[in-house]
Amino acid sequence: MDAGAIPASSIRLRPRYRSDSAHGLRVAHRNTSTTDVGGECLERPAEGGESRGFILIKMSYYFYIARCADNSLYIGSSDDPDRRIIEHNSGIGAQWFRQHGKGKVVYTEEYPTYVEAHRRELQVKKWSRKKKENLIQSQKP
Repeated sequence: MDAGAIPASSIRLRPRYRSDSAHGLRVAHRNTSTTDVGGECLERPAEGGESRGFILIKMSYYFYIARCADNSLYIGSSDDPDRRIIEHNSGIGAQWFRQHGKGKVVYTEEYPTYVEAHRRELQVKKWSRKKKENLIQSQKP
């Protein structure tokens, strides 16, 4: 085995649609298969594919607040809040939107990792409605 080679036992395959590496890093390559090595998401050339190197893409994760049709607030986190609100509005995901009507993203904060965005989501969910409304208005809660 090559000194720089990664042992096959340390490589875990990840689905192509997942882009939520805990470290906020994503490597993309044409003709690839996705692997997770040591906490970083890597894509390696698929069998028979040409290797032209790897491209490192910085991922961002978001904490977001959505306002529903009945004026209620939904708090969430995602790597793409616009896509996520479309999913919510079409009935995929949280039951909240089926009960409170379609929503629109009214506030977002960007974080380098999903863990940080989710931590912020859990923090804000505990707040009073007034404090959340102040945050939406970009005032200090």
